[in-house]
Amino acid sequence: MFFVANIVLYSTSGAVMEFTRTFFHSRSSTNLSIPHMRDAHGNIVKPLHHLGPPASDMIMRALIAFTMTTGIAVAIRTTKQWFISEDVRKDLEREHLKSELANLKNQLNPHFFFNTLNNIYGLIIQNQEKAQEAVLQLSKLMRYLIYDSNEKYVSLTKEIEFMHHYIDLMKLRVTNNVKVTYAFPKETSGYTIAPLLFISLIENSFKHGISADKPSEIHMDLKITTEKEVVFSIKNTSFPKKDNDRSGSGIGLENLKKRLNLLYANKHSIDVTSDADYYSTILTVKL
Repeated sequence: MFFVANIVLYSTSGAVMEFTRTFFHSRSSTNLSIPHMRDAHGNIVKPLHHLGPPASDMIMRALIAFTMTTGIAVAIRTTKQWFISEDVRKDLEREHLKSELANLKNQLNPHFFFNTLNNIYGLIIQNQEKAQEAVLQLSKLMRYLIYDSNEKYVSLTKEIEFMHHYIDLMKLRVTNNVKVTYAFPKETSGYTIAPLLFISLIENSFKHGISADKPSEIHMDLKITTEKEVVFSIKNTSFPKKDNDRSGSGIGLENLKKRLNLLYANKHSIDVTSDADYYSTILTVKL
């Protein structure tokens, strides 16, 4: 609207100026073509048109000047109001973004703790020593969630350390028929990333990728490319939960997609493939 208004103002003013210039030029040409007249004494009498512009011409010029001045003033005022409106809109967008991210994290943390406590409860029944170790691992996870993950971005080193603790916690309760492997880079200094981006994918792999009595696999890999992209891939055997055992199912993954759209719009991709035996996801984030 701002640009359209200014274009219309300038175009109209230009058209009026061009019309006026042509009009006065034609009037001047017409006046020059009028033959000279002489009085009774033989002196040349100048036509009235040459005595000065008529009142209508003066009024027209005044109107044009007024129109140009008004147009410029309106254009300046419109420009000022447009910039003010843009600043307000951007402030509102930033506040909305902060509110949306805070809401998503508030949904993520209870969901995460709910599943983790369920795992520890199962360990208490099976192996008390493992349950004690799980509580220790959980305390490390809570420290990260409380003190570090409140920032918009955290160091990639801390995020990977958090992933290590979570995987170690999950491995405490799996049976020997579950093979868990992962490869994370050791040198990640200087890189930052939004916290808790990968945990939903890891959580889902332990929830839907292992069986109590069948051989199961979970393979994870994280790399940093030369284009400064983090590529996290995870592949696991597929053992979907039944409808009566889908507590919190889908919440973490849905939150992940929303956070990616908010924090890394046009700077991420997430590819999911599945078949009868395996489920795999590749998440790429441009740092």
